[in-house]
Amino acid sequence: MWLWWERFTIWWWKLRPLFPDSILSYKVNTYKGRPLSLPDGVIVMPGDGVIDLHMNNPILSRKFQEGASTWELIKEARKELRVLSSRIASGALPDVVAVRGTTLLVVPCIRLGFTAFPLRNNLWNRFRFFFFVGLRAIYHPHGWKAAERLVLQGWPHDVWMSKDQLIHRFPPM
Repeated sequence: MWLWWERFTIWWWKLRPLFPDSILSYKVNTYKGRPLSLPDGVIVMPGDGVIDLHMNNPILSRKFQEGASTWELIKEARKELRVLSSRIASGALPDVVAVRGTTLLVVPCIRLGFTAFPLRNNLWNRFRFFFFVGLRAIYHPHGWKAAERLVLQGWPHDVWMSKDQLIHRFPPM
């Protein structure tokens, strides 16, 4: 069920990898939530352009199986965020004010400079938590042992970074 749902959402959302073999995929979207204040003073308003980031789980899994460490994958994410920064700065992507994602991997995202906001505890977000844990079990080399750690570590968060902060932290190439 997890793999089917993941493939369906990739198709439905029209996610694009940053480049072949990238661990990050993205989609440009219109923000529909409440005004959101980020630490650098940027306020994301309904109607603003945002980039939704998604993990490319099959690629991530393959890199783990090839022996990549968590630190190497964080380094890879930095490189890919720099590619995204370059595309935004060059105007290759529509005008956006921020990038965001929803994840259980909060600590690595904070290390990359994202601000994390825990999701509300409601039925939809409990489903998302269940889905994320299942994906971890399917794609991580340690299977359910890795998924159990996520269950114990916490709850999904939305992670955000303003466009200006992205360009500052990951200067265009």
